[in-house]
Amino acid sequence: MKTYKILLGLIFFSWGVYAQTARDTMQAYASAGWKVYKQHRLSEAEKEWKTALHYAPSDTVAYNLAENLLVQKRPGEALEYFKKAASISKNKQLKAMAWHNIGNIYFNKKQYAQAVEAYKNALRNNPEDDETRYNYALAKKMLKKQKQNQRNKQKNKQQNKNQNNKQNQNDKNKQNKDQNKNQKNKSNQKNKNQQNKDNKNKQNKDQENKNQQNNNNQKQDNKNKQDKNNKEKKNKQDQGKDKQNKQQPNKPDQSQNQNQSGKEKSKQNGKPQRKSKLTPEETMRILQALKNKENQTLKKVKARKAKAVRIKQDKDW
Repeated sequence: MKTYKILLGLIFFSWGVYAQTARDTMQAYASAGWKVYKQHRLSEAEKEWKTALHYAPSDTVAYNLAENLLVQKRPGEALEYFKKAASISKNKQLKAMAWHNIGNIYFNKKQYAQAVEAYKNALRNNPEDDETRYNYALAKKMLKKQKQNQRNKQKNKQQNKNQNNKQNQNDKNKQNKDQNKNQKNKSNQKNKNQQNKDNKNKQNKDQENKNQQNNNNQKQDNKNKQDKNNKEKKNKQDQGKDKQNKQQPNKPDQSQNQNQSGKEKSKQNGKPQRKSKLTPEETMRILQALKNKENQTLKKVKARKAKAVRIKQDKDW
């Protein structure tokens, strides 16, 4: 038990000695930093104060280091050490000053909500600070304005979104309308092309029928012409035969006498009479002879009528 108490005593003694030594070292670096800071050797002062805080925490060293960084226009790093000073300090005046500077940093960054809270903490530690109270009121005003701007911005954004949606819908409707119009035009063009094609086919068919009709008419004309030529040729042949028959009028009679003589001879022989077969030339001569004989008879009748005496007769009307 006595040994245990002795060990605890040694530990506390050693810790006290180490803590005292650390504080002494921290104070030594802090003093060195303050000395060069007054000479405006800011970088050296920063180094000395950071080394001092490495050995032991100190609200004054942290505050001085934050002020140094603020002078060097490094507000982000200064904010860290102001917060450290405010958290570890038991001095309300120092805490109020640290929170005041924290509020200023947030205010300059336009983070008005954080600035308002920092100024509140400063006033809790020093309610009589008029500068902090003024900054607090200004921060609240700017926060209100900022919120209003944000609402307006959100409203404008929504309006722009609605406008864009409306415009997009209008564009889509126009596009659909144009597509429908193009489709309709395309369909009309297709129908027109089909109609033109049908008309062309009809015209071609009509032309083919017309050509066929012309060909048929031409063939008929050629046939009629050929028939006419054949008829004329036949008439000429008939006229030649008539002339020839006129020059030989008795030949048909001789042929007829011969046929009659043949018939009588057949009767005398006691055999039935058989019609003799005539050649086409003979048939034509016989027919021509009959025609000539008929013509002669008509001439005699006309001659007799011409010799008749016309009796004068008075008009009875």
